[in-house]
Amino acid sequence: YIHGKQIPDKLLVGKTASIILTMDSPVWYYRFIKGARAEKQLKNDVLSFCGIKTIKVFRIGNVRNKGSNELNAEIDDIIARNKIRA
Repeated sequence: YIHGKQIPDKLLVGKTASIILTMDSPVWYYRFIKGARAEKQLKNDVLSFCGIKTIKVFRIGNVRNKGSNELNAEIDDIIARNKIRA
C-alpha cells in the first residue's frame, strides 16, 4: 500500500502459477455454459492483481463421482507430468 495511490504495486511480478481447478460439473459445461467464472476471477482478480502470471489451468470435472484416491492420483499425475512445484 502506498498512501495516495489508487492501485497498489504488483509485488509478485516475475512469479508464475499453474492452477488445478476441481469442480463437480463436467469441464465442458463449466467452461462453455458457465463461462469459467471462478477461473477468470482467480486468474485476473487475485493472481494478476499481485503480479503473478498464470502459466496453465488444469481442470478436473465430475469430482463427486471420483473417490479421494482417484482424485489425488489425478492431481499427483498433473503435478508430475508438468513438473509443477508446490
